[in-house]
Amino acid sequence: MASKVMATCIAVALSGLTAAAQPRFTQPPKVAAEDGGLTVSFAVDRPTDVEVAILDAAGRVVRHLAAGKLGPKAPAPLRPNALRQSLVWDRRDDAGRLVRGPVKVRVRVGLTGRLEKQLGFDPYNFRAIVGLAVNAKGELFVLDSQGTYGASGLRVFDRQGKYLRTVIPYSASLPAGRLASIGQLTLKDGRRLPIVYNAHGQNLHPYTSGMKHQTMAIDPAGRLVFFSAVGSIVEHGPPRFLLFLEPDGGAPKTPGFIGPPLLKARGFLHGAGEGPVRYYDHLAVSPDGQFIYVSGGPFGRRRHRHVIYRIRPTDKKLPSPRLGELYKRGDDEKHFNDPQGLAVDAAGRLYIADRGNDRVVIHSPGGKRIGQFPAPDPLQIFVHPRSGEIYISSAPADQYGRIKNWKLLKLSPFKPGGPPPKVLAEAAGQGTPVVALDAAAQPTRLWVAAASRSGQDLLPVIDRGAKLEMLPGLRRRAGLRQPMFVAADAHRGKVYVTEFRNAQRQIDIKTGRMRPFAKGAEAAVDRDGFVYVIEGYPPRVFLYRYDPQGKPANFPGTAKDWSRTSPTAAAASPWTGPATSSWPPTSSAPEKSSRRSSPAWFPRLAGSGGGRSGRRHGTGPTTTPTCTIGARCSSSPRPAGRSTPATKRSARAAGDPCRSPPTPWCTTAATSTPRWA
Repeated sequence: MASKVMATCIAVALSGLTAAAQPRFTQPPKVAAEDGGLTVSFAVDRPTDVEVAILDAAGRVVRHLAAGKLGPKAPAPLRPNALRQSLVWDRRDDAGRLVRGPVKVRVRVGLTGRLEKQLGFDPYNFRAIVGLAVNAKGELFVLDSQGTYGASGLRVFDRQGKYLRTVIPYSASLPAGRLASIGQLTLKDGRRLPIVYNAHGQNLHPYTSGMKHQTMAIDPAGRLVFFSAVGSIVEHGPPRFLLFLEPDGGAPKTPGFIGPPLLKARGFLHGAGEGPVRYYDHLAVSPDGQFIYVSGGPFGRRRHRHVIYRIRPTDKKLPSPRLGELYKRGDDEKHFNDPQGLAVDAAGRLYIADRGNDRVVIHSPGGKRIGQFPAPDPLQIFVHPRSGEIYISSAPADQYGRIKNWKLLKLSPFKPGGPPPKVLAEAAGQGTPVVALDAAAQPTRLWVAAASRSGQDLLPVIDRGAKLEMLPGLRRRAGLRQPMFVAADAHRGKVYVTEFRNAQRQIDIKTGRMRPFAKGAEAAVDRDGFVYVIEGYPPRVFLYRYDPQGKPANFPGTAKDWSRTSPTAAAASPWTGPATSSWPPTSSAPEKSSRRSSPAWFPRLAGSGGGRSGRRHGTGPTTTPTCTIGARCSSSPRPAGRSTPATKRSARAAGDPCRSPPTPWCTTAATSTPRWA
């Protein structure tokens, strides 16, 4: 039976154009029946973007017949250099299936893209907060980072914690002059495109892949001064600089985005590079803005520099240390032991948190030492410009530089020749603290960011005189943190997003609601709404199939319900996939239950299975394999019991290579029983 066809044409004007400038049909769309199909014809008055689609009775697109811009490079099946077009539809959908029932033909012209809404963005869903600063308006600048792939962001909030804007990545509305030193691409037609300096981290600013803990500052001109990145797993050993940003985004004309150099490039560092290395850098700006004091660096057991640098914003090379002796520690008046936090008071005096000596040392603007006072494990330090009161984050660390707990101390002002400042109030928390002082607030306000088991949070702290009152944090669990891959199901209004560490999220386009989905590295959706998720690294790669609700779904031609059937019982429905799989299994060994809450059994697609992916998603034989001298060790099948340092040492002593390598699972025969996910 022939399909009932209703022709519909929709002309969509280009945004920003007058009615006279809108493209129009010179021949309205017409539909004519042909043998085995339909012919769609139309004509327009000028080269423009067009789309021709076939819709079913429910208004869903079943066939994307053609789309593109008319002109010399019109894509097939559109004819180039022609304003009159004729297209043939073979009555089949995009998957090649015959379409029955009534349909509509939609022809649209003058198409243009526009932003409809944002999905998954929540400014209060923080990654690791590594830097804070507050300007004279009380605006809070929050620098967060994801160290492995190097993603970074800089958002601005007001004094009450309301989100105002994003500075990193920068806004497309910034003038070209603000972005000259950051870098952009300019096309022949004048359009500007951002440069993606790190695709894994989606960074549009150079030297920002792998930002570490730091004390940022606002200079007298209102510009943000901070440190460039150390590096990540995808960007090894970059040079380091001081960086400058205007408070609303973009770089100042002088010195530009990239300021004085701090460290030369080191190149490839193997493995994850500097991703897991702990750093804590500190800076303070003199009241006149002529100098920037710098300290800190590698944190924990690393080799400390034990010096303070004084740098001009226009310096082209790192000057000699201003205070201390390079790589030489001490507790006398000329040396430091791991100097960290820095602060400058209204008189220009420099306060140095001499962490390794449990003290704070004060120097005059000219560099003369004028006093010190005790402070336990000082990390960051701030001095109120009016009252002179001192705020210190006290955070002991283990030998690896890991901080579990911290205290925020408020001390009385320092007076040269007078008694040491006294502790007036304190607050406490967990994780590595990052602190900023809002001295213009009434009463004085501080911001503290620290991570705990519940995640990263940003806490306002109010100075009540004899008490530091810690208010509830701003953190929310909504929104995306590190989106990496995207797949869309237009028919059902769903978007699937892969976040860092292979966490899948399903977002409803209409409502914006987001929920966890299956774990995996990347997703794809078929026309029936089934979601395919791939996970693992070669040679251990697995493919999973789920329905739109996230429940495991069997592949066509396999067992009726693999979520309740073991691979052995499912032998009646063999898998006809790649030759790397062996189906059905030949072992009669009992199968362990899967660790997944709703397990689905799927054969592997490549490799020997096992490894981290196999242990997480699959089960397999529990019999201990036979390992011999010179055997090739891998990750499948799994031996009975888990190796321990003692068993590894005894195995090495006995000369058994299958127990001594880092991989605790091994196999010796190409015919070993396969694993399933």
